[in-house]
Amino acid sequence: MKRLALVPAVLLLGALMPSSSASVTVNPGPLARAHCGAGSHPETAEQGRVPLQDELSGRAAKGYTCNTELVGTYAGPPSNFKTLRYVDSHGRQCAYYDASLTDASGVTVLDMTNPAKPVKTDLLDTPAMRFPHESLLVNAKRGLLAATAGTAATAPGLTSVYELSADCRHPKLASQLPVGIFGHESGFAPDGKTFYTAASIPGTLVAVDLTDPRTPSVVGALLHTNLHGVRLSPDGNLLYGAVTGSETPGDPSGLRIFDVSQVQRRVAVPQITELSRLTWANRGVSQVGEPVLIHGHRFLVEVDEFSKFPKTFTYDADNPVGAARIIDVQDPRKPFVVSNMRLEVNMPKNRHGAQQQDTNGSSDGSGYAAHYCSVPRYADPGIAACSFLKSGIRVFDIHDPYHPKEIAYFNRATTSTAVGPAFDIAHRQIWYADGKGFVAFRVTNNAWRN
Repeated sequence: MKRLALVPAVLLLGALMPSSSASVTVNPGPLARAHCGAGSHPETAEQGRVPLQDELSGRAAKGYTCNTELVGTYAGPPSNFKTLRYVDSHGRQCAYYDASLTDASGVTVLDMTNPAKPVKTDLLDTPAMRFPHESLLVNAKRGLLAATAGTAATAPGLTSVYELSADCRHPKLASQLPVGIFGHESGFAPDGKTFYTAASIPGTLVAVDLTDPRTPSVVGALLHTNLHGVRLSPDGNLLYGAVTGSETPGDPSGLRIFDVSQVQRRVAVPQITELSRLTWANRGVSQVGEPVLIHGHRFLVEVDEFSKFPKTFTYDADNPVGAARIIDVQDPRKPFVVSNMRLEVNMPKNRHGAQQQDTNGSSDGSGYAAHYCSVPRYADPGIAACSFLKSGIRVFDIHDPYHPKEIAYFNRATTSTAVGPAFDIAHRQIWYADGKGFVAFRVTNNAWRN
């Protein structure tokens, strides 16, 4: 008798993924609440909310956890944007986080040998590290840490590059040169040889050659791009650019995909070619899209900050909050949204309700909007962890990109500046920094599955 071969579910899912948006129905949200297991201290109101009564009663000060537990903290400078992780050539692991815009002390370096007791070992205080805005990034392949000074006062854009591989606890300054041309946000080619700096104002994208990090040079540029965060495909040939947008006709916030293969190949006068544009109805200000490969299919985990322009800094409950989503980019010329990751606090009904009375509840800059999403690895990451500011770090299962699930959260709740997280996969840990310093927590109850 002929034996039938069993097809693994993940392969079957990959084979069934649609090639266009025509057959995809996208849930506008919110996602179902995570089921909180033993040891959790769950939220008391709408998903993602820190109600005023909890702040007055002292409940909020105890924090909210769901399938997570605290590992360790470092009471250091407040942070606004990035937390990064690197393991050096000797197996030492370190964390790096940038200071807030109001602190501007520099990038804190932590020895994470014992995550329960992070130890500060250095402070990087070159102009680019004091004012990196959102440009701070690590490239693990090359062992490089880079950022571009992101204020007009430091134009024309000092870019600092540090080498980490010899001793991540004490990064070595390799270069500091004006090659960035402003530095609001950034991106690294995966091979670590090209660092891209992006600024929506004045609208520049600059490719910096780091083949030799001691002698960086500009190898390509694009003007009038209005780009925010940028990320690259594994071969470095495609650039996924988040567009802040002005919301004038023809310039909405969203995604633009560029062919940067000539930059990657170091063509003498490289051309950067736009391949496609995408926007969506419920959007804020597109921040960045993290490339992932799920069951052999290419996606972006994209996140918006604030609410929709042009009223970003004037609260309007009717302004949509985009939060996060997953975008199919298998065909770079035809990207489309396949799912949303939004919380109850992001929905118009609740934005009109009592949450406006919560501390910063009626602020799109430090309230319940999202800011950054990170993934633990490119291929089949399993989860995405997203900063929802006042709602803390939200963890989503993305094994099925069409139906993401909230599985955990960690929210200290006394500050609203939770920022982009990093991961220690082996120990199911997530690291981030907020208005009180650095935090490491663990995902529990088998919520983070392989």
